[in-house]
Amino acid sequence: MLIPYGSPATFGWTPVGTAIYGLAQTKSGGVIVGRFRDGYGFEKISHTAIDRVLRALTTTQLTHVVAWTMDWEGHRFFLLTVEDDFTLVYDESTGFWTHWDTYTAGVSTAWVGLGHMSITGTQIVGSRVNGQLYACADTYLDDAGAVIRCVRRSPCAHAQSLRVGHNAIYFDFEVGVGIAGVAAPVARVRWSDDAGNTWSDEREVALGAMGEYDHDAIVRRLGATKRKGRVYELVVTDSVVRALSGVYLDVGAAA
Repeated sequence: MLIPYGSPATFGWTPVGTAIYGLAQTKSGGVIVGRFRDGYGFEKISHTAIDRVLRALTTTQLTHVVAWTMDWEGHRFFLLTVEDDFTLVYDESTGFWTHWDTYTAGVSTAWVGLGHMSITGTQIVGSRVNGQLYACADTYLDDAGAVIRCVRRSPCAHAQSLRVGHNAIYFDFEVGVGIAGVAAPVARVRWSDDAGNTWSDEREVALGAMGEYDHDAIVRRLGATKRKGRVYELVVTDSVVRALSGVYLDVGAAA
């Protein structure tokens, strides 16, 4: 049987459980991400946004993409590391794509990890930079001393080209997460009313000092959207627990 896919990367495929995941290239030159799960049956797992990122890569970048995998907290992750630039991550359990990085001095690069194994119950990741081994656990709140920068962006909230007042945004965080070194942790939120071309100033969202378990993580008085709607961005850099289960928007009547 003819398999109509190749790969532009030398190390672009890896086993993930009983399947094989990787960076595929069609005979017409298109680059996508997919998997073989049942014999020769190929299933595409990248969506339009991921395909667009891959199309922007140079031939050299595609050649140097490395595929690898890790199991974590009941989730099986497939990772594509693109040189020093960025790391794309697919969660097999949820079907969601995310972007992992190493954030140093305001610069985002590919995640430091490249290769994973478990030794006597300890999750170990090897560094792509210097070969050093790192232990991974939820109790570690930074990246070996470096800041972990968590970013979430919302879908566009709009009302069919009508203006809408945004009264407040509620973040369902695990609160009361302040610790000895970070007594009053905060997140930061900003928004764009023009499809991400320009952004508002940042507003702080208090996450609650240690023991403030009834604290509400809210930002109020957000003004009104323009007709293109609004995209929100949330960033957490404080070295505390970052558990977000939902976001709720209080809006007024459309006009």
